[in-house]
Amino acid sequence: MSSSSLEAMQAELEQLRRRVKELEQASSNPSQRGPIQLQEVIQHTPVIIFAFDREGRYLLTEGEGLARAGFRAADMIGVSLFDIYADQPHILEHFRKALLGEHSQTTLRVRDAVYQTWYAPTRDAQGTIVGVHGVATDITPQVQAEDRL
Repeated sequence: MSSSSLEAMQAELEQLRRRVKELEQASSNPSQRGPIQLQEVIQHTPVIIFAFDREGRYLLTEGEGLARAGFRAADMIGVSLFDIYADQPHILEHFRKALLGEHSQTTLRVRDAVYQTWYAPTRDAQGTIVGVHGVATDITPQVQAEDRL
């Protein structure tokens, strides 16, 4: 590995550490929270909110929708999207599109769950794409109802 690659990785790691610290400070400061506790809302809504770095590693994954797919948020952080969904290239394609600057939506089946999923590029202050974020809404009950009809 070249020294420039190592330096770039170290800089990215330091940036992520700063961001985690900022998020921890914001979540521990009640004056920065609104009357509705967003974290609690997310945990009781059939969605998955997610964020990945450029390499496809989970930086964030939260929401009640994780359970239906058989995942736990704590087990996902740092894990590669490419490892989890190696057998589902259509999922990886939406990630790649977002890295190219595109927003996309698709319906995905993950295990026994169905999600309406939106992907978008994550940009830094200079506008550089630094990752991907989005939300997956669990539409399994609707799909099951349609199938019964």
